[in-house]
Amino acid sequence: MTPRDELNGDDARLLERLGAIAEVIDPVPDPVVELGKAAFAFRNPELELLELVSSPPDLSVVRSSPGTSRLYFFEHGDISIDVEVTVRGGLGAMVGVVTDAHGPVLSGRSVTVETADSSTTVDVVEGRFTVANLALGLVRILLEHDGRPAFSTRWFEIG
Repeated sequence: MTPRDELNGDDARLLERLGAIAEVIDPVPDPVVELGKAAFAFRNPELELLELVSSPPDLSVVRSSPGTSRLYFFEHGDISIDVEVTVRGGLGAMVGVVTDAHGPVLSGRSVTVETADSSTTVDVVEGRFTVANLALGLVRILLEHDGRPAFSTRWFEIG
């Protein structure tokens, strides 16, 4: 196919109409758009990636309570972040523990929880952090530690 600037007016209008039809008949699903934004946002080569080492299967189908809770464990070298994500009433809440080789990371560090639309930064106090009112969908956790580049989890889904 030729570049758009080489198209004659009729061809350009036809492509615009076909694009408009495709948007109505077969739009890009919201999760695909969200994943695309998340992939683009993870473009900082200075970040050290924390790998997901454990996440239990979703057991919400066998639970009788209205809220669901999942545990996630991330590691990179001697740094680890363990989080419990609870979903209730259409929002998520995250409680986490940050540790290194010496135990819980003490005060003076911060954690940022990012979603496709927002980010929330909280202090790590005695190795713990809490973030409430998270929109359901993709999130990632960033940690600033000892002046080294920030650590980041991969994007993972809550909800």
